[in-house]
Amino acid sequence: MKIGAWAGYPLLGPDGEVLGSFCVVDEAPRAWTAADRATLATLSRSASAEIHLRQSLAASQHAHRLSADLAHTLQRGLLPPALRPVPGLDAAAAYVPASASAHHDVTVGGDFYDLFHAAGPTTAPSSATSAARASKRPKSPPWPATRCAPTPPRSSPRRGC
Repeated sequence: MKIGAWAGYPLLGPDGEVLGSFCVVDEAPRAWTAADRATLATLSRSASAEIHLRQSLAASQHAHRLSADLAHTLQRGLLPPALRPVPGLDAAAAYVPASASAHHDVTVGGDFYDLFHAAGPTTAPSSATSAARASKRPKSPPWPATRCAPTPPRSSPRRGC
């Protein structure tokens, strides 16, 4: 490549450190005008800002992934390893987290469940709804967390929890 004229401006990091240079080359010898130099300076600042934005985005995405991993670890820790066996009762439960995505949300919450021994031969289900966001003040669920007795038969006027 034949170089007749060359001009460059530094690419700067947010703290003023030099990351590289933004250069233009012309094969013919020439003098750079004030407008040429101003354009080159503007392009250099724009490229520096873009580099900083991409670095900031990568750091933010990494921090978000760490937060989401922590939230999902905490969420898994809130569940019983298995429902307690109850003689004469077949019990099954499913858990669906408040956030179905592994990394797009850092919400810890959902419906949590367990079976517990109440009194005498009675076993009762327990469920609670919980929701909290890592980036916001925790909000109360629209209904209180409850411990309730099993839902009565449909013929009963009383509704279960």
